[in-house]
Amino acid sequence: MAEAPNREAGGRGSGEEERVALKPRSRMSNLLARVLTAAAAAPLVVYLTWLGGVGFQILVLVATGAALFEYLSMVEGRDSPVAFAATWAAGVALALVSTSSWFGDHAWYLIVAGTMGLLLVHLLFPGQKPASFQRAATAIAGVFYAGALPACLLHLRLLDEGWKWVLLSMMVTWGSDTAAYFSGRSLGRHKLHPTISPGKTWEGAAGGLAGAVAAALIASFTFFGRLDPWHAVAVAILAGILAQLGDLVESLLKRTFGVKDSGKLLPGHGGMLDRIDALIFATPAILLYAVFVLNWGRG
Repeated sequence: MAEAPNREAGGRGSGEEERVALKPRSRMSNLLARVLTAAAAAPLVVYLTWLGGVGFQILVLVATGAALFEYLSMVEGRDSPVAFAATWAAGVALALVSTSSWFGDHAWYLIVAGTMGLLLVHLLFPGQKPASFQRAATAIAGVFYAGALPACLLHLRLLDEGWKWVLLSMMVTWGSDTAAYFSGRSLGRHKLHPTISPGKTWEGAAGGLAGAVAAALIASFTFFGRLDPWHAVAVAILAGILAQLGDLVESLLKRTFGVKDSGKLLPGHGGMLDRIDALIFATPAILLYAVFVLNWGRG
């Protein structure tokens, strides 16, 4: 979702005016960095999505590992390397094994054992004594937030015509993000949730939803003809709303822990979590719609 246009009041000193005058140039530089990063990464992401198999698994696991690392760096710090490493490994392992049939048969037992293990690690190892239970709860939440949610991309890829579902998920998210950015910049007047993200507007949110619908319809009329346009619109509305909520969730996370970006991995985008925060909320919605509404089976 995009920021509202900047409106500066008059009566500022010359130094203030100079800083204000530089803001559009800074925004253009940031936008250029975003575009160049996306242009460099998009062909590889699309190719690995189409290819599937180990290549796609590695792509998702790398993104998951980076996002979880950024999350833990924000919320937990590195006072206890053992606790940090154990939580990170648990999140990546959850994403890795969740697509196996063996995990499905033993999921409950593994989740219980993993939760107990993470609680004990955070409670017993040095460096975690202050607010240790809160740290443990936050770490466990991160395993599901930055581990289980991105893993839905792997589950989506396993569906019949799975690469099309994954590409649809990316298109809906990117369409929403891009349309929200430009509509918010040009039309934004009314704040969406100023206490969490002061720059986001209702106009940007509406534009983002329209962008999601447009992206889904493009997919339906081009490479994903099996997906009825009405279902494409329904998927886009559901995923478009959740994508923007996912963006707000990460904004709340960053505001809570006093950071501007989750990291600096991707020029113009910030960290990996900054880049996939909307996607990891939209993808589970699309997966659930495909499986429970359309009864779409595995390939």
